[in-house]
Amino acid sequence: MSNILSRSLIVALVSLVGCVPASVGFSSSASPAPRGGYGGGGPRASSAPTRVEVENAYGPGEDRHWFSDDDYLVSKQPYQGALIRYLHVAKMLVTPSEATRSEAKFLVANGHEQWTAHFFQTRVATSADLVVGNVAFCRADYERVAEAPRRKSTARQQGWVIAPITDNADLYKGFVTVGKTSCEASGVRVLR
Repeated sequence: MSNILSRSLIVALVSLVGCVPASVGFSSSASPAPRGGYGGGGPRASSAPTRVEVENAYGPGEDRHWFSDDDYLVSKQPYQGALIRYLHVAKMLVTPSEATRSEAKFLVANGHEQWTAHFFQTRVATSADLVVGNVAFCRADYERVAEAPRRKSTARQQGWVIAPITDNADLYKGFVTVGKTSCEASGVRVLR
C-alpha cells in the first residue's frame, strides 16, 4: 500500500512540475524514469507554435536576418568612410528623382516616414566578403560586441551600423570587427 501511494505521489508531483506527463506509469522493473528537465520534456499539450516561434519564422523571400529584397538600411547622414550608427530597416515608398532632389521616401520599420538620399540595399555577407576594408553592416547600437540578430523584431526595429571591416583576425571564432564593434560574422551584411 505504501509503495503504491509513493508511486502515485511521485507521478502527481512530476506532472505538476511538467517534467513528464501524468500518463507515464512506473513499472516494477528497475528501468530509469523518463527525463524531461526544466521546461517540460514531455509532449506539448498543443501543437500550435509559440509566440516566439511565430515571430521568428521567416516569411517568403526573407533572408536569415529577416530582410526582403525590397528592404533598405537608411541613414540621415551620408556615409563617408567612417562609422555611422542608427541605420534602420525601411521600405521605399517614393523613388528618388530630380523633383525630390535625389531623395527617396521610406517607411521605416518603426512606422515613421523618412526622406533621405542615404540608403543602402544589402545582403547577408559570405565568408569571401569578410575582408578588411570592405564596407559592412552590423546590428548594433553602442555595443562593443554585437551578436547576430536572433529575433525578427531585433533585426528590423533596432539600429544597425555601417563601417569598414577593420579586423578579421577573430574570424575563426566567428567574429569580425566592423568599425570598432566586434560583430558575430553570421550577423554581418554587405552592399548588394
